[in-house]
Amino acid sequence: PGGGIWKSTNAGGNWDLLFPDETDEVPIIGFTDIAIDPNNANVMYAAAGDDDGGNTFGLGVLKTTDGGDNWSVSYDPAGEGNFTIGRMLISPNNSNLIVAAARYGMLVTTDAGANWSYGSGTSGIRFRDVEFHPTNPDSVYGSANTGFFRSTNGGQSWTEVSLPSSAANMNRN
Repeated sequence: PGGGIWKSTNAGGNWDLLFPDETDEVPIIGFTDIAIDPNNANVMYAAAGDDDGGNTFGLGVLKTTDGGDNWSVSYDPAGEGNFTIGRMLISPNNSNLIVAAARYGMLVTTDAGANWSYGSGTSGIRFRDVEFHPTNPDSVYGSANTGFFRSTNGGQSWTEVSLPSSAANMNRN
């Protein structure tokens, strides 16, 4: 989470450190997750910042369209102090739809990262994880510090899901 992005082109035999731009002006920073487009492996999104330990805050979401040789900022969290993303996913049937479980809500883009917004009903909620339903990509599930959430419209709006009392009272030791 604190060592940048690394790439292997020979099944892990050798690794090269990639920087988020060609000039190497961006320091080696932490990354929590990388989402690879299931329809084009050259398109990737990197979640900058260490959400696990919370000790390396992020530059937002970086995007590459050439397999990691060049990166650009897709989402800039200017004004969002201590920004991190816990998990980021690309819809399995729509490469333009990306959801990211972020510190201040569930980030969503429907145009391959050109524009991002927080899903309705998630503002200010710290999300940790997100998953698409395995057979219906319009259904998305997110876990947050406050509970579990569900979207039935690809992440545009979210509602909190009530847990059965037996699940809420489980001992998690």
